Amino acid sequence: RPRLLSFLGSVAKVHNKNCDLCNKNATHPANLRKAIVSQMQGNCGAEECKLTILDTLVRDRNDPKELKEKHIDFYKEMGSSTFCAIPRGDSASTKRLYVAIMANCIPVIFSDHLDMAFAEAIPYDQAVLRIKEEVLMQQGFDLMKTLRSISPASVRKMQQSVNALQRKLTFPHGCIGGNL
Repeated sequence: RPRLLSFLGSVAKVHNKNCDLCNKNATHPANLRKAIVSQMQGNCGAEECKLTILDTLVRDRNDPKELKEKHIDFYKEMGSSTFCAIPRGDSASTKRLYVAIMANCIPVIFSDHLDMAFAEAIPYDQAVLRIKEEVLMQQGFDLMKTLRSISPASVRKMQQSVNALQRKLTFPHGCIGGNL
């Protein structure tokens, strides 16, 4: 894969009416995303990262028509990277995680409380890299150095696990049930 890391997302701060603590907390989802962007802008080598900040490109990041008009293809962009940055979203889950898995990109999860589908039955831990929110926000933490330090053998093993997750999270055409 030509890139080490990609991030597609918004950095705009959206007030979450359901979470007053989130709105005051230093680890508000927007602050986490800004920290990822800052790490990528400051520590990526030439062509090593793909950074797509959606709120500078589209009005509604959830509008498939607008994304298509702007030629933003999540699968293609994530699929060109070994690792995909997955910060906590503005809800208990984030679709970015599942797009990364389907693009065969190793998710790097920056969330202490991310809900994952079928977590009791699916072994996510072998396929994802978790970095605590407080670690990301620490002065001196170097995300790119951390990713570069992962051995090629470990990367291959994680990619195989991501591939296995794809089969567990999708149903064959015409199938109404799956085997977890």
